Amino acid sequence: MDERNEAVVPGLPGLEKRQYTPAERALAWLAIPAGYFFCTAAPGEKPLTATVYALVLMGVTLPLLARGRRFTAPAAVSFAAAFLAALSLPFCGDAFLRLCGFGLAAAAYCYGVYCLCGGRLSGEAVDLMLPDLRRTLFRFPFGSYGKLFPAMGQGGGQARRRALLRALGGAALAVIPTVIVVKLLRFDSGFSALIDRLFRSSDRDWGTFLLRLMGGILLGMYLFGLYASATGDRFAAENREFYLTRRFLCRRLPLLTAICAVLPVLVVYVLFFFSQWDYFTGAFTGVLPRGFSYADYAREGFFELCAVAGINFLLLMGLDAYTRREKRAEEGVLKLLKLLLCLFSLVLIATAAAKLVLYIRRYGLTDLRVYAAWFMAVLTVWFLLMLAGIFAPALPVRRLGVAVGTVLLLALLFSGSTRFIARYNTDRYLDGTLSHADVDHYTYLGEDAVPEMIRLAEAMAEKEGTTLPELRRQVTDKFWSPDSTDLERLICELNRQADLAAYREKENSLWYFTFPRHRAEKALAAAGWKLYGNGG
Repeated sequence: MDERNEAVVPGLPGLEKRQYTPAERALAWLAIPAGYFFCTAAPGEKPLTATVYALVLMGVTLPLLARGRRFTAPAAVSFAAAFLAALSLPFCGDAFLRLCGFGLAAAAYCYGVYCLCGGRLSGEAVDLMLPDLRRTLFRFPFGSYGKLFPAMGQGGGQARRRALLRALGGAALAVIPTVIVVKLLRFDSGFSALIDRLFRSSDRDWGTFLLRLMGGILLGMYLFGLYASATGDRFAAENREFYLTRRFLCRRLPLLTAICAVLPVLVVYVLFFFSQWDYFTGAFTGVLPRGFSYADYAREGFFELCAVAGINFLLLMGLDAYTRREKRAEEGVLKLLKLLLCLFSLVLIATAAAKLVLYIRRYGLTDLRVYAAWFMAVLTVWFLLMLAGIFAPALPVRRLGVAVGTVLLLALLFSGSTRFIARYNTDRYLDGTLSHADVDHYTYLGEDAVPEMIRLAEAMAEKEGTTLPELRRQVTDKFWSPDSTDLERLICELNRQADLAAYREKENSLWYFTFPRHRAEKALAAAGWKLYGNGG
């Protein structure tokens, strides 16, 4: 399958046209359905759809891609990461994290195709991970963006295939004007009734279908473009030596210029730490500076510290990529600059982390605080890798950085973070170490927080001398009013979650299943809420 059969296009001497094998033509015909179902399966209310889509896509395409090729370790690791990211979606109760998991699965799958088809630049002694990622996501797919339809038109029955493709192209061009004409003519009630009887579908459904179809065609061209570039000759000249030479030629910044650019930043850090010594040590000792509340102190400068650490990361990348190092002494000075930037960055991250811990101890957890802690953990690992790379130049820092970032993201996806947040805050409130339960945030966490909302409501009801079943009979609304108490808000949110669970069970759709929803429905039923199918 790696053999590239070329044919000269008649009438155009020297212009070669690629001949695709049957397996490659099968991939081309699969590309548009794969793109369409990608748009359909994008995680939302039915994450199990996205998981099944990803697993089916890998199960169908990998045997075709692997024909005549050997699975390398990078390809196997990439497909394993895609599999795990897709598998995490039904376990994840946070919509944002599900979107991140779906994006990771798509990116890891594309990189696996890139590695399997032999496009990879990085080797045992060469770390070209960033050029590899750029080629995977941008250069290769868009470099052969128009190869899908020529591949679909080749093979046996070529005339019929071309006729079919031309017919489909004409139908695609007719979609927009036809929809506009139908919309304009629906002013007539008789014609409008006829259209409704013929299609029995709303305009929104048709519009959604057309958008997904157009997106599927574009994504199909993207996926097949990646494959065509990775197995073709167009980018064969861009080999490893080409990128190593380009990296060397990019290092034009004189060392003196780099020193003068970084030294003022380092001096500012030294002055800043000495002038604010008591302020920063308060984050580690828990003793507040004079004039600060816990909220003010924890928020004061937190995001600025994270931003400064991010700027330092970019400075380190710039020093490594663009600074000229022609002599041994210059290499030593550059290492010293990078060492100081890494150390200052780690101190800034430690200070921000201590402030975050102080804030969590005072006010509990939220999803944003969990994301901030995760981001600081990733930055810490990256700076430690850069620090190690200073003393061990052969260390593949970029590859390890991408690998560690992927592993930490997978850990976050499988961690059940929203359930942990709800349990942590409930435990803290019930044992008296948290003065106030943020009911609004419980409702924001959604299904994953339902078991803990029930536990919290039972404890609050007991404090008020009543019971949860009695409150449930009194409060039947699904939405609270501004003057509702925290306990009434909890009951309203639980009523709303029970109503959603009833709707999903009535629809009897397996695609709605997630483990957080399953736990929520079990907890609601156990607490006495009548769901559809169990007596409601």
